[in-house]
Amino acid sequence: MSNLAGSASIPAYSIILLIELGIFVNQASNFLEVSTTVGVLTDSETGALVTINVNMDSNPIGTIFIDPSNSVITYNIVLTDVSIGHHVIQILADSGGYSLNGLATAQATVYG
Repeated sequence: MSNLAGSASIPAYSIILLIELGIFVNQASNFLEVSTTVGVLTDSETGALVTINVNMDSNPIGTIFIDPSNSVITYNIVLTDVSIGHHVIQILADSGGYSLNGLATAQATVYG
């Protein structure tokens, strides 16, 4: 799933919601995997890192720091025994001084 039409432009020194998706967990013994891919294009050389935060139900569940010299970053977060019910997953980007343009996708899968 991607909330973006082609790409997103993130102004320098700002935090933006890239993707928000929902998932339903139907049993207590489970694994929840969140897979995210973020593409990074930048023309800045400030030396700052891009921070991608993953939240579930407004609580942080993972953070990754990206060196903007990399063009595509893919990462997974795995949680165990997530509570039964509906959950909201958010992928947020903090540009860290860069003006960013790139693609972002995410998917969440429940096993168990």
